[in-house]
Amino acid sequence: MNTREGSKEDPGRFYPATLPKWELILSYAVWIFHSTAAFVISYKVCNGPVGDWVQHWFRDSDYISGWKVDASDSEWLFYRNTIRLSCILGLAAFAAVTIAASAYFRRENIAWVLCIGFILQATEFVPFTKGAFSYYREFNMYLYGAIKEFTEQINTRSSSDDRPSAFDLKSNFLFGARLFFWAIVFESLIHLIPVNALFASPFTIINGLNGYEMSSIAYVVGQYFHVKYVVIFGVPSLFARIDGMTPPPPPICISRVSRYSRMWRHFDAGLYSFLKNQVYVPLLTHPKLSSGFGRPLALISAFLVVVAWHGTQRHFVCWVTLSALELVIERIGVLVWDTASFQVIPGIFGVFFFLGNEGVGETIFIKVLLNGIVGLLKGDVAVVDGVPSAGMVFLNLIVLGYFFNHCCLEFEYRAPATPKN
Repeated sequence: MNTREGSKEDPGRFYPATLPKWELILSYAVWIFHSTAAFVISYKVCNGPVGDWVQHWFRDSDYISGWKVDASDSEWLFYRNTIRLSCILGLAAFAAVTIAASAYFRRENIAWVLCIGFILQATEFVPFTKGAFSYYREFNMYLYGAIKEFTEQINTRSSSDDRPSAFDLKSNFLFGARLFFWAIVFESLIHLIPVNALFASPFTIINGLNGYEMSSIAYVVGQYFHVKYVVIFGVPSLFARIDGMTPPPPPICISRVSRYSRMWRHFDAGLYSFLKNQVYVPLLTHPKLSSGFGRPLALISAFLVVVAWHGTQRHFVCWVTLSALELVIERIGVLVWDTASFQVIPGIFGVFFFLGNEGVGETIFIKVLLNGIVGLLKGDVAVVDGVPSAGMVFLNLIVLGYFFNHCCLEFEYRAPATPKN
């Protein structure tokens, strides 16, 4: 048996033994089979009797006559409406003026002054409109993208003397083609498998599903969330690449995350950087706080900021609480076994609280996890009249978790080295 000593991210750290090739192939096969099965089950559920209960979320497709599309994801609808000719031409005109002024005066600061001035003063002359679609477009144009880009590039420029990288037409074209491909995939999926509508509806609808159906839909909703943000985060990344900047990597695929701490680090790199540099590290290194008290306070404060940003609704509070509990358990694993190479339960189910409507995450948590544990302890592992028991579903998920973790650890070990955040 081979033993991995260290990794590309941390050479001095112990990693589990490398699995034989046949076992890795088996792990990938089990993982891919269950992932495919989840989409098939979700398709059957959404296009069966349950679909009649979420018809109010459907609207006529913009692309295919006679088809309906799941319109429950308002963020995607708002974002898609920002890609309009008037918006593109307005930003192009402002960019042309900014570039011309910077070139004429030979001063880079001119561009920064114009951009920040535009953000701070433009709303006085072009105020936000009350319509939801227009407000979302204007908010992103004035504030979200520009301020994040400004602060990130200021930090980058101040810590490096490197010139912007050369324009790479082929690389940027392929990157843009990938974004276009995933946008088409996402649009196709919300036409075919409207799982977001189930998560956006009252929890009583999903409460009527069996464990396999509930788990499959929860998994597919998570996949939708990832693909959506690959596109949303990818568009500004494309323009940053065109300008010679180095944007953060795309969100990590949630189907290859074994340790939940990687989700926080690598899904939204901007949020993680903000929480780490503005909240966590300052409290952790504060001279008046002892090391034993500073770390818990820093962790709690970081997650309180997350709650303040997303809202104090019960499902958001449960999501943050379970996420924090997951990180604490991983930390215990580091202290006791010198490894965090395992995935524990809280973070997985915490995601369902975040993605679903009020009560959806709790329903999945109780029916799949709690009832599954109780059923497994009682030995209730059976299928009665075509309906699997909670104990059987939970046992299946535990076995799947074994193979899934091997796949994730293999991905993590073979991933190219990245700077440690």
